[in-house]
Amino acid sequence: MSHYKIIAIIGGIVLVLAGFLLLQKRNGEETLGKIALDFFTQSVNQEKNSEFEQIQSAPSSGSESVSDRRTYAHSTYKFSLEYPERLNVVEFDEEEGAHTILFQEREGGGGFQIFISEFDEPGPVTPERIRKDLPNLAVEQFQEITLGGRITALVFFSRDESLGRTREVWFVYGPNLYQVTAKADFDEELSKIMATYTSIEVELR
Repeated sequence: MSHYKIIAIIGGIVLVLAGFLLLQKRNGEETLGKIALDFFTQSVNQEKNSEFEQIQSAPSSGSESVSDRRTYAHSTYKFSLEYPERLNVVEFDEEEGAHTILFQEREGGGGFQIFISEFDEPGPVTPERIRKDLPNLAVEQFQEITLGGRITALVFFSRDESLGRTREVWFVYGPNLYQVTAKADFDEELSKIMATYTSIEVELR
C-alpha cells in the first residue's frame, strides 16, 4: 500500500471520528437546552429552593469582579444595592410623588428600573392582591423571597407592551411600594443585584 493511500485512510478515519464527536456534542447541547427550557418554563410557586433564591445565595459568578461593581445608595428611600459598573444610573420624579431610578447599559439597552410610589397599605405584596387591583397584569411563576434579611418581596414574570416578557420584584417598605422591572433575559443578573439590597430602618405602617 502506498504512502499516500495510508495517509488518505488515516485522514478518513479522523474525519469520521470528528463527525461522530460533533454529532454527539450537538445532541448533548440539544438535550441540555431542552432540559433547561423545561425547567425554566415549569411553575416555581415555592418559597424555598427556588431558582431565584439559589442564585441569590450562591457566590457571584461570571466575568465581573468586585471592582466591576458600584454601590448605589438613596438617602430618602433608605436603601442601597450593588450594580454592575457598565450600567448608568438616571433618576427622575414622576407624578403624585412617585420616583423612578433607571439602571441602564451604555450600549445594548439592558438593565432594570425601580419605580417607587406612596402606598397606604401594609405589605407583603401577594398575587391575589395584584390580580384584584390590576386584573389585566400577568403574574406568572411567582415566588416569595426575603430582601435584606427582613423584607418579603414577590418575584414573578409579567408582560409589557414595549418590553415584552419582564421579570418583576415588588415589595412594600415603609410607606412606599417598590416595583423593580427588567426584561426577562436580565433575570439572572437582577437576582444577583437584589441579593445585595440592604435597607435602613424606617418607621413601618
